[in-house]
Amino acid sequence: MVLLGAALVLLPLLAGVLAYARGVDRMEPEPLGLLLALVGAGAALLPLTTQLELQVLTLLPGNLPLAREALEVTLAVGCVGAVHALAPRVFGAGLDGALDGALALGLVVLGFSLADVALLVTARPPSGGRLTEVLGVTQALALASLSRLGSALPAGLGLGLALERPPGAGRLPRVLGGLAVSVLLAAVDQRWRRVAPGGVTQAVTGLLLALSWFVALAGLRAREAVLLRRALGPELARGTLSEAELEALLDGRHTPDGRTVRLARLGLLLVRRMHGDARPGIFEAEHRLRERLGTSPVP
Repeated sequence: MVLLGAALVLLPLLAGVLAYARGVDRMEPEPLGLLLALVGAGAALLPLTTQLELQVLTLLPGNLPLAREALEVTLAVGCVGAVHALAPRVFGAGLDGALDGALALGLVVLGFSLADVALLVTARPPSGGRLTEVLGVTQALALASLSRLGSALPAGLGLGLALERPPGAGRLPRVLGGLAVSVLLAAVDQRWRRVAPGGVTQAVTGLLLALSWFVALAGLRAREAVLLRRALGPELARGTLSEAELEALLDGRHTPDGRTVRLARLGLLLVRRMHGDARPGIFEAEHRLRERLGTSPVP
């Protein structure tokens, strides 16, 4: 009964977030397997984080402030980095921009949060044990846990902006800056939960913080559209790309032959070159895409 109640709440919530993720990143959609791998990696991160907290935090003098939050966010960023390193070999696609970074870290945090809620509900089920009580408790905990999405947003943005840059070109400051802001937000969220405990209060706070993640993803998609239009402007000017194709690409309306997807990938490669990424692999990938598209580089 407890497992059924937790599943009835958590699985639709997970499906809704994944559907939103696929919709907001539809210009160059990531494989569904990659998104599920990020959620699964976040869920697998929970026992590791618990063990590290027990082993590491007890060694710190006076339970060092922000140590727990810093550990959780840092592990989540490391988890995204590991999936990103393996993704091209396993799924044939990786993470390559601010939108992908914020989305990926959010999914890892979501997996971590939902696994945490499932563990809490199954370990300490409501005293009555009725399905309605299990549903209510699970829903309140799940909504409260969504606050982690909002607090992890700056770290995701920092990671995504770093992915847009070539190695060594200011990547580390972006990642560390995002981490620092996320740790502070997580600490404020935890303090607020202790000061104002209660199902409704925590649920509303969690929803507001989670809303910032959804809004930020929509804003990052709009930013990506602007960058793609700028990068593909020369292709449009010389007739390689039609205005209709560009609009279909920006709206995420892909043609059955996959041309718009390849154009989106070409545009994102050109965006990375605009940001100073001159690694040989970028030029090789651009050459392969242009061969498939039947275009040549703009002089």
